[in-house]
Amino acid sequence: MKNIDSFNYLRPNSGNLPLLPLPFYAYCTGIHTATPNYTQYNAEITPFVELLWCVKGIGEIELYGRRYEMHPNDIFFYLPYEAHNRKALSPEWQVRWLAFDGPFAESIILAYRYARHQKAAMPYPAETFGEIEKLIVDNSPFAMRKLLSLILYVLACAGGTDSSSTYTGQYFKHAQHLIHSQISDPLLDINSLCAALKISRVKLTKIFNESTGVPPGRYILNRRLDLAQSLLTGTDLPISEIAERCGFNNPQTFLKFIQRSLGASPLEIRKINRVKS
Repeated sequence: MKNIDSFNYLRPNSGNLPLLPLPFYAYCTGIHTATPNYTQYNAEITPFVELLWCVKGIGEIELYGRRYEMHPNDIFFYLPYEAHNRKALSPEWQVRWLAFDGPFAESIILAYRYARHQKAAMPYPAETFGEIEKLIVDNSPFAMRKLLSLILYVLACAGGTDSSSTYTGQYFKHAQHLIHSQISDPLLDINSLCAALKISRVKLTKIFNESTGVPPGRYILNRRLDLAQSLLTGTDLPISEIAERCGFNNPQTFLKFIQRSLGASPLEIRKINRVKS
């Protein structure tokens, strides 16, 4: 039996974001069926969030040196720009993937505070994925907007336990509040969080890795980037003021941060958004 993509549905002009302003966009979906000789390591790093849902069989996913064994109705997600490493362990391993991108794609998946690897709360939503397949090739505004609701439904089915009442969850909730309330403070970093929470760097890093899949320093940078994108595209504030609100004392440092993260300068991002509008 060959390794095959049973279905592969891709958004039209997937190389670029659609002109319609939305918080995120469906990128592609499909089902991959793999045999034991299938191994994917150091694959092309992609700029979208990808949710993997194990439909049948057993496989293995590796992320940052840690291996996760996937069984039926297990889910796993990759954040943008993470290498995709996986291999089949059973005679037939079938995985559904769903990818989405856009300005708030990463924020949305992290907001659920799902573990990177967990058992889905509901059975595999085949009908919903079927509807996504039909709409993802349609570039009409209604189709793109409806796809958002379908993706959120899939994330609801993915489930996961509410960790806010657990020991780890309480620390993460407090840290998350500090980050969002102090995001404009240039001194906000992992050291200031550790001091406020009275815990070690090792413990704080473990809490963030378990809760979000990224270390606290990366989480803070992601929140600064989210705020910057929102202010650049949704306001006419001067770039210098946006830099201050995002926690950058030096506008040049802010410019380099945006250029490195988004591949364009703040002014270019603002100009592109106005052309789309």
